[in-house]
Amino acid sequence: MSIKNVIEWVNAKGKPLWWRAAVKDILDNGTLTGQHRNVLLELAKTEHLINSPDALFATKTALVSDVGYNVESEPVRLLGISNTSNVASLVQNQNLAFDAQTNLIVVYGNNGSGKSSYAKVLKNACLTRGDAPEVISNVYENTKGIPSSEINIQISDKQPKADVWVKNQASSPELKSIRVLIINRPIII
Repeated sequence: MSIKNVIEWVNAKGKPLWWRAAVKDILDNGTLTGQHRNVLLELAKTEHLINSPDALFATKTALVSDVGYNVESEPVRLLGISNTSNVASLVQNQNLAFDAQTNLIVVYGNNGSGKSSYAKVLKNACLTRGDAPEVISNVYENTKGIPSSEINIQISDKQPKADVWVKNQASSPELKSIRVLIINRPIII
């Protein structure tokens, strides 16, 4: 049975909603841990009106998507992030450019320079293992808005383009074909 068949089956009308969360966890992590099982139990209780829904119930039981699990027909390169808005304290018109000729991107900088904020955007927009971290607005500013960013990519040898990422909206299949791994500690060799 293919992943596509499993996703169609679990998204079918009448299937328990907590099954979707289980399939998402298995696709993202390869297994279900004790912690995952505890979350699934709470979701099942909520679905059967034993518990009240919490803030994550809708997200955890949303339809499962096959984005990121398909065969890539063309290579996608990450060129940069620009026009970021309402993401922590990142400057709105700043551009973080990456070398288009490499398959590995390393970002380093001083504490407080925005590395983690950019990483959170990428983990939400692209494919990553586990849950994507919460992207928040600047807590020191009164202006609030929905976090968003333009993620500049190049598909094969075509003209570069900007895909817009907006918090809590589905990313394009092209962005989901980019794998993001974040290492927060320096590695000394």
